[in-house]
Parts: sequence; C-alpha cells; structure tokens
Amino acid sequence: MNGDRDTRGATTAMLAAYCAGATALVLVAGRGSGLPVGALAGRHLLLAALALTLARLDRGGAVGAVRWFHRWLPMMALPWLYSAAGQMRHLVVATDRDARIAAWDAALFPGEWYRIGARLSPAALEAAHAAYASYYLLLFVPALLAERRRPRAVEGYLWAITATMLAHYALHFVLPVAGPMAREGISGRGVLFVPLVEAAYRSFDRGGFAFPSTHVAAAVVAAAFAARRLASARGLLFALWVAAIAVSTVLCGYHYPIDVPAGLLTGALGGYVGVRRAREREGWHPACVVGRESSTAGAAATSAAPDSGRRGT
Repeated sequence: MNGDRDTRGATTAMLAAYCAGATALVLVAGRGSGLPVGALAGRHLLLAALALTLARLDRGGAVGAVRWFHRWLPMMALPWLYSAAGQMRHLVVATDRDARIAAWDAALFPGEWYRIGARLSPAALEAAHAAYASYYLLLFVPALLAERRRPRAVEGYLWAITATMLAHYALHFVLPVAGPMAREGISGRGVLFVPLVEAAYRSFDRGGFAFPSTHVAAAVVAAAFAARRLASARGLLFALWVAAIAVSTVLCGYHYPIDVPAGLLTGALGGYVGVRRAREREGWHPACVVGRESSTAGAAATSAAPDSGRRGT
C-alpha cells in the first residue's frame, strides 16, 4: 500500500511540476500574445492545487473514492492539458516547424502518404477512423479492468503514461508541428467514426503535437501494459492494435509518416523508463512476476514433498 501511495505521489508531483512550469511560461511569455493568460495560468494552478490536495488527503488515509480520484486525476486532466498546450505552442517558438519535418518526411517516405486517405472507400475510411478512435479505449479500459486485481501495476502504468504525455507536451513547446491535416476528400464522407474523430479534434485539438506522434507514443505505453496485464501470449494482438492506430494516424491525414516511427521510439522510451522505475512492483516488470511465481511454486513444491513421499507417488 505504501508503494502504491508513493507512486501516486510521484505522479502527482510530476503533474504539479508541469502545471507550475506551464503557468510560469504563459505568465512570462503570454503577454501580448492574444491568449487568455489569466484563465490559462489560473486553471493550471487550480489543477496543481487539486492534485496536491488529493495527495495530502491520500497520505492521511482518505476513503476509497478520494484515493481513486487521486489515482486517475492525471489521466482525466490530460485532454485539457493537451488542448491548453496546443494554445500555448507558439509562446517559445513563433511558428510551426512543419516545413522542416515535411522535408524529412519527403526524403524518407516520398509520395505524400498522408493523402492516401482521400482515395479510400467510405468503408475503409470508417475503419481507419475507428482504429484512430480506439486509442482512447486502449488508454483507459485495460487499466480500469486491472485496477482491482493489480493496483500496483496500474499505478506504474499511470505514472508511465503521464510521464510520456507530459514530456511530449513540453517538447512541443519548442518543436511545434501541426501535421499535414490533409482532410480534403475525407471530411464529410463518414457516418460514425469520421464525424466522431472530427468532433473530438474540434473540441480538444489546437495543433502542434504531430512530431513525434503523441497518439502513437501513448498507444505503445498502454499496449505494453495491457499485454503484460492480460498475458504475454496476447502481446501480438496488442502489437497489431498499436500498428493499426499508427497507420490510421497517417491514413486519416493527421500525421506525416515520419511522425509514426518517432512516436514509436518515444513511446518505447516512456515504457522502458516506467518499467525501470517499477521493476520491483508487482505485475509491471515481467521478471518480478516470474520471480514471484517461481518462488511461490518452489515453496508449494517443498511443502508438498513430504506428502508425496508418504503417498509413494
């Protein structure tokens, strides 16, 4: 229990530090930018204060509802932080860096792959947008299902996903990339997932997060957790899920192809750091699970040996 509380505290400290940095940035660089400086600073400070208050209540032995809210607050806050970071993306660098990223992309992936979506059938477009939207299920559902039986694993996952996302937000303050946004021939052609994804973008996305792909990076961390939680034999299924999400970011016209391998690398780094940090915590690092299972099996075999000898089996 203390280990879980320590991990929640570390996640809270990370969230509060990010909010404090974002507040300082908007107060210092936001004057004359046209941004709602007071509102952005105030909301970041309010979020930090809420996180720290919940952490204090948790340390004092708070009831389960407060503990649950403390655990999940960073994940619930990420959509708003994503939107706010997009608004603030030109406070450090005045313009998006798409020209440079597009040049790199053309050298590695010639042919403007991000325009393929306009040539797809309506059914294929729906499938691509369904894969894109499934990212949100991957982020939340496996962790929610595992929460009761593997709380330490979930704490480790929430730390890793929060660290990965906030690191991307911070990176995009100095490397804002809007992405191709090649929606010509795509918008208006779907009946369910196409308009659903477009509505989500209108609600939360302010641009600037294309390179590396935050979508892909977070999917890698979430899939790594889900594969370990649900059994390594299903790892291939989660790898295919991540691949579908990664391909969909390009087919839907939101990302350059080069954003995908960059997101895979940063996601792998985020997962690796999470594993390293949680190596001794149950359910996150496979060696720990194997070690516990082996020691448990060894103890069981030792205790069963006398009985087996008496029975002569």
